[in-house]
Amino acid sequence: MNVILETAPTIEPILSDTREPKRRRQSGIYQIRCKPTGKVYVGSAVNLSARKSQHFSDLSLRKHRNSRLQNAWNKYGKEAFNFSVLELCNKENLINREQYHLDRIWELNREHRFNIVPTAGSNLGMFHSLEVRAKISKAKSGVSLNFTQEQIEKYRQNIIGNTLALGHRHTEECKAIIGEASKNQIFTKERKIKISQALKGNKNCLGHKCSEETKGKISIANKGNKSRSGQPHTEETKAKLSEAHMGKTHSEEHTNNMAYARAALSDRQCEIIRNIYQSGATTYTLLAKQFNCSHSTISNVVNHIGRAYQ
Repeated sequence: MNVILETAPTIEPILSDTREPKRRRQSGIYQIRCKPTGKVYVGSAVNLSARKSQHFSDLSLRKHRNSRLQNAWNKYGKEAFNFSVLELCNKENLINREQYHLDRIWELNREHRFNIVPTAGSNLGMFHSLEVRAKISKAKSGVSLNFTQEQIEKYRQNIIGNTLALGHRHTEECKAIIGEASKNQIFTKERKIKISQALKGNKNCLGHKCSEETKGKISIANKGNKSRSGQPHTEETKAKLSEAHMGKTHSEEHTNNMAYARAALSDRQCEIIRNIYQSGATTYTLLAKQFNCSHSTISNVVNHIGRAYQ
């Protein structure tokens, strides 16, 4: 017989696809239930949403500390499990309320629960000493997870649609902390070599040519985009740009391209270009060759951006 703990009737279960941003940091008691067997795991968390993400991430990566729950996940898969809130409560009452729900499931047979120990407890409020932190850091240095391609694909599928951080903005204080931490970060020679090796053969956008369809999508997305409009450079930035370009010379090809880019087009020519392009009979590249100007000039004419003629 399947045994299911009933959730509080006024509490809506937090699901990965319907999570509300305002509820991200709520504390309380939760359960993870295996639908095929009815077995449950009960726990407490200061941040229910984050705890759910941590549980499901560890399970997907097959490194969850609860072997019973992990084995069930491996057997039935993610879709067989749901996460729901049993009770919302403040941090001070978490352990007491977790114990209450643990007592309820401990009356059941082992076949109906994933929890291994009958006593509630957590690391809430515990801080590692600097010495312990250093030991943990040293122990994890250079550790490679070495995921198989199958595990990587499973993890990728599990996080598709995850919008946990969507719309989240760091506070100024948080930005300052991140900036300071990054500023003091020093890469060892060994780490630089590892990064270099990892990036070798990386098919980035260097030399990549977009298809006409992609170019069209980018063009539509950038229509009306004036992110830098009216934003002059500071004197400091101007000085840096000037110093960076000092002594540089353009190749003959680059010089010709700039000349094409500055080519003046009349109103009549712009109208002809738009009519030809809208008919679907040609592309930006062919129009640029036909009118002896740059690809970007044709794009500006078609999308009425800037002033492509005098």
